[in-house]
Amino acid sequence: MTSPDEELLHHSKLQEEDLPHQRPGVPPAVRPRCKKEIAAPPAVPPRRKREIGVPPAVPPRRKRGHLLSFLSKLGLLELYPNKLTLSSLLEISDGTMLDKKVESLKDVPLAFIRKLLMINTKCRNHTTADSGGNEEEEEEEVNPLDLVTALYLCADSFLQQEMSIKMSMCQFAVPFLLPCPDNNQCTLMVWALRNIYKEWRPHDLMHNKNHLEDSVVHAPIPLLTFVRLKDCRLSKSQFINHILSTQQSIHFTHRDMDGGNVPKKIANGLVEIAWCLPCGQSNIDVFPEPVAIVNMRGDILSKETQFSFLMQVSTAVFVFFDTMTQEEERLLDLQGPLKSKLFLVMNSEMEGHHSKSVDTLKLQENHVLIRKRNLNMAKFSKQIIGAITTALEACKKINIEEMSHIAHDLGISVDECKNKASQSAKLAADNIMEGIGVRPIADYKKKQLPLQSEYFKKIAEIEMEECRLQNAGDLSLEEYKAQLLGEKCTLRKRQGSIRTAKAMEQFIQALSLPQTKSREHSFSSGCH
Repeated sequence: MTSPDEELLHHSKLQEEDLPHQRPGVPPAVRPRCKKEIAAPPAVPPRRKREIGVPPAVPPRRKRGHLLSFLSKLGLLELYPNKLTLSSLLEISDGTMLDKKVESLKDVPLAFIRKLLMINTKCRNHTTADSGGNEEEEEEEVNPLDLVTALYLCADSFLQQEMSIKMSMCQFAVPFLLPCPDNNQCTLMVWALRNIYKEWRPHDLMHNKNHLEDSVVHAPIPLLTFVRLKDCRLSKSQFINHILSTQQSIHFTHRDMDGGNVPKKIANGLVEIAWCLPCGQSNIDVFPEPVAIVNMRGDILSKETQFSFLMQVSTAVFVFFDTMTQEEERLLDLQGPLKSKLFLVMNSEMEGHHSKSVDTLKLQENHVLIRKRNLNMAKFSKQIIGAITTALEACKKINIEEMSHIAHDLGISVDECKNKASQSAKLAADNIMEGIGVRPIADYKKKQLPLQSEYFKKIAEIEMEECRLQNAGDLSLEEYKAQLLGEKCTLRKRQGSIRTAKAMEQFIQALSLPQTKSREHSFSSGCH
């Protein structure tokens, strides 16, 4: 493999070969000229424009080195990739019993994740290393988004799932698309979200006081996506939090939080998701139906794969921007029929500069949201809520599990498909669960669980009578006990003659898997 320096030298030689032939004895920079002839500059090949849909070329070695350097700074290098386990964090030792002071950046990840597993909502405050009161020593700080991304890259599938559950319980946004700076790819976190269950009461069930409960992976909840073009003065994360402010919790990290102003190292391309669920009270609920709020970090022009995926699965996409170049305009215009989902959000100062872009995209007037100078965040948030309500009136709902097929088509990996143990365990769980739900439970138990049928009930009644001895009649107690024991042995023999059902054989086979991970995945998949 050639080094970057050798590639650069080879590229320079190729450029020299393309130049016109020089006469011997004449320096390359000097060319003979006639009296009335002006020497033309050397021909420079035209600069090729980067095609839309193709990310800028960055050497893979540089990306990997950047990631490994950051992980080393946090003390997570030896745990990458996916070597940090849940069991190691649940171990009880002298170090875990003490609330250790965060003295360096290498102490930050452990302090954060231990607080998170305790459902401590202040865990995001542990992003700064204490300098010990020494003002001359530079304060070490990490962006919370980089910290979460690094921990997910180092955690195994079970720890990722546990972290997602705890973050959801803390009302934090949860990773939905996890970037991997190694190869400029991302992963759809289906497995990590499977154990998150939510309850809500839509307004059409307000009077009978019933509520719905479902997994966020299976529930068909519309997605509302918020993205940005380059650096934007309007903070989309603050606007989202303001929209969800009735729940009195900060869902998305923004620039005014602890560590939020620290430049991101590896979190660009991270897509987070949070849920806004109705409680059945119109004076409190923001929306009458449940919605999922998706927030993409970084510029969409440099993360076009994530943007294309979000355009396909979202009900509405809100694009925050200050300026729009022709390349960015072309990116939005290439979305074709999906352009109807776009909502442009800008300041009033930029209104005149981008009227041509709005005309090119052919968006409806109500799809362009302009924040006037006299509008504060509260009033402008109401405009965004109104636009969302309009988009929700005729939306096509899709659940996260169905999004896996779209992700595969775009080259986005799915965490369940990357894990072979998860794949085999899911197949085993699906085989067991196949017969459940297509017939009455009583019929299923009678055919697939025959040992729990009438024989089991009669044996239970006999064992209860052995303790009470209330129906002995004319028999002595010893004779009555012998009679009950005989009846029980007869029923046991009949039970023993019953063949093991297919569902039980599959369950025993999955339970006997040699790999611990596969066995754990089987139980976890069956619970879903």
